[in-house]
Amino acid sequence: MSSRLAPGWRFRPRLRSLPGIGRPFVLISVAYHRRRAALSSVGADLRSTQLPAARDATTVAVGRWLAEAGRRLLLAPYRRERVDLPPPLVEGSHRFDVVADLVDFTGLQPELVRLLLARRVENFRTEWLQSPPELRADAWFYLSAHTYLFGNAVHFHDTPALVDEIAGQLPACARVLDFGGGTGNLSLALAARGFEVDYRELSALQKDFTRFRLQRYGLAEQVQVLDSWAPLAPARYAAVCAFDVLEHLPDLRAAISEIASSLAPGGLLLETPSFGAGLANPMHHEDPGLDGFLREEGLELGSRSPNFRVWAKRGGL
Repeated sequence: MSSRLAPGWRFRPRLRSLPGIGRPFVLISVAYHRRRAALSSVGADLRSTQLPAARDATTVAVGRWLAEAGRRLLLAPYRRERVDLPPPLVEGSHRFDVVADLVDFTGLQPELVRLLLARRVENFRTEWLQSPPELRADAWFYLSAHTYLFGNAVHFHDTPALVDEIAGQLPACARVLDFGGGTGNLSLALAARGFEVDYRELSALQKDFTRFRLQRYGLAEQVQVLDSWAPLAPARYAAVCAFDVLEHLPDLRAAISEIASSLAPGGLLLETPSFGAGLANPMHHEDPGLDGFLREEGLELGSRSPNFRVWAKRGGL
């Protein structure tokens, strides 16, 4: 191959030496090589940066489309669910408006907050189902979930008569633990009625929101926000309220032992059992024997209403 090319290479100097041809030939040759080098540089840049960037942008766009499609698909089984916006909860001179509180706390547009409360954009089930299985550990999911902020906002606001029923079970001005207090609705309502309240919640977001609300309504002195990792003080409470929380606990036995030890003799546990995982609540646990655990800890079932059960701790325990 080299022997065939050699004559052509020897011919170039001859062309350059011809009158009227040499100078244009040199210019054309230089321009050609510069153009070739520029094209080579463009090609290298295309291969090293532009093509990967375009590929990544396309991947992100397709991924976002698939995520949106997946979210809509996961919402489909709950399309008939209707959640009304919680009305303001009036307790004495206080008017607790959780919808307005959420708008101000989150900085989201009011219409989007309303859609999240109605579970039309996203809800806690879709967040659970979209989480990788290894991240569905109860402690981490509830600690980090953002949808429970909106899912729990309706509690007690949607049934204000329930607050009356709860307060009717408690000794006047008693110290009460709101165990798994969510967005603080019950804590705020009981504090407004003169009870001393300790609020305990695993969710970091809901705990922050509750602190925000306590400051807003001037009840920060009446409600103490507890850290979930700190043990409960023994025999501190005249009553513990545990509404819609026990079915979420992976180690219910240990939780019941802690709750029971925090009750003073004769103290009351008000609770609502809602065990059983399913499409409506895929994150719930099955009942491992709640009633047996409570009796082992010295609690006896007393009154029972359609809304909750009341257990009393035997004296001297």
